[in-house]
Amino acid sequence: MISSMKGARMAAAILLAGIAGAMGACETNSSGRSSDLPIGVGSGSPSFLYKPSQRAPEHKPAVKVPTEPVKKVVYKNGCDYQPNPGPGMSVVGMPFPTGDRATSALLLHQVMPEQVRRGAEFNYQYHVTNITQGTLQNVALTLESQSNLDVLSANPAPMTGQGGTVWSIGELGPCETRVIDVTAVADSVGSAGDCVSVSYNNSLCAVLNVVDPELTIEKQVTPKVLKCDPITITYNVCNPGTGVASGVVVRDTLPAGLTVNGSRNVELPVGDLAAGECRDVSVVAMASGTGEYCSPASAASAGGLTAESGTPCTVVVAPDLEIACNARDKQYINRNAQYDFTVSNTGDGVSANTVVSLNLPAGAEVVSASAGGVPSQGGMAFQLGDLAPGASRDVSVTLKSRVAGTIGVSATATGACADPVSTQCETLYRGIPAILLEVVDLVDPVEVGQQTTYRITVTNQGSAADTNIKVTCILPDEEQFVSASGATSERVNGQEITFSPVASLAPGAQASWDLVVKAIGENDVRFAVELTSDSFTRPIRETESTNLYE
Repeated sequence: MISSMKGARMAAAILLAGIAGAMGACETNSSGRSSDLPIGVGSGSPSFLYKPSQRAPEHKPAVKVPTEPVKKVVYKNGCDYQPNPGPGMSVVGMPFPTGDRATSALLLHQVMPEQVRRGAEFNYQYHVTNITQGTLQNVALTLESQSNLDVLSANPAPMTGQGGTVWSIGELGPCETRVIDVTAVADSVGSAGDCVSVSYNNSLCAVLNVVDPELTIEKQVTPKVLKCDPITITYNVCNPGTGVASGVVVRDTLPAGLTVNGSRNVELPVGDLAAGECRDVSVVAMASGTGEYCSPASAASAGGLTAESGTPCTVVVAPDLEIACNARDKQYINRNAQYDFTVSNTGDGVSANTVVSLNLPAGAEVVSASAGGVPSQGGMAFQLGDLAPGASRDVSVTLKSRVAGTIGVSATATGACADPVSTQCETLYRGIPAILLEVVDLVDPVEVGQQTTYRITVTNQGSAADTNIKVTCILPDEEQFVSASGATSERVNGQEITFSPVASLAPGAQASWDLVVKAIGENDVRFAVELTSDSFTRPIRETESTNLYE
């Protein structure tokens, strides 16, 4: 709805003063300013004009009032504006539209010379002041009439037409003054003057805002994660338009295998978005397996606005561990056996904090371990750190056993976000017999006709029992068998004496026999002994020299 208020227009008759000085009774001081500005009543009478002096001025060239472009003068201390004329200048003024300053909106002043020479150009000014605290619109100064006064030029220039001569001032701010400079000439001796009025026309306008809210949405996801790590999904929703986007909601249907709190459907209230406002909302998702997961998201408002994001993807990877063992199948007791383990990451994700743990059985003695191995709860652990995809690491431990039997070493490899894997190596520890055959004659030398005893001792110096141990003695021709005693019975066949086999001889055990012979001839003889067993099929031979004399 538009209403307008038009200011009434009132004409003021302003006459240029002649030499006769018939310009009213108000006088000014010598400075040219009166203490109170006389106010006219709009009758056209010059009685409201005032003169700076009653003294007739000296004849001199026409006074030039300095001219400038349209001036804006704003007074901070209210609207009590008055021009400041120079010597020889006079000022007249009137409030418009009522003639009463208390009820008027505009104050118009003319600043003119007291007298001018006929035919000589002179300058004068109009001062238009807004005496309200509001802005006045469409302010215009109109030259209503003129007598013996020809306007040669003005700054700013007026518009002249059928409606007369009008200066369009436009808007005039509170307590603001505009100055119009005029150059004129009087062609006749006597009086010269003009009548001007000032008006304004304010309008009341009602304005409403026309807005256009918009929606945009950007979806951001963690680009690459391990399968056991959370995936952060952030939705950035913006209103780049004007006005409020109300009741905004974000929706997203996640791809199969990706869930938020067990569900693939995401719905997040954002609320109202002011113009230019952006807001982030986030969820945390988990993947059930490896692969690439992609999906777009959408945003909608209560007013029907919609937007759709791009289709960002997150790649889910995982480590995949494998472990292998290499060790000898058999080893002798008290001998070293090395167990080698290789752990590999065949997956597409890093295995962080990778550890290989060995479980060592009772009876196994640790001889050494590869770098990084430390004892751990009856076994040994190797801290390998991060194992990149396609990488592998080797660890080893060296053991020995003091008893026969199978020694099994198990190993387990673990890593962050990797399933544990295990393996086992077994080594059969066995003993080995070692037979020491000793023969000694208890009497040496031996006189013919006398006896001596050969003591035969078999010792198992090995780590395993030997079985079916058979001892055979060969007598030289100069000796004759007398008797035998010992671990087993003997069988005599001429000069060959064979003892019954010893079924088993444990490690560290001994079997001995005493064989008594008689010297029947003189000679340096050799008593021979031969041993065979299940472990030693090639005979073990030992001889003992004996000196037989007469």
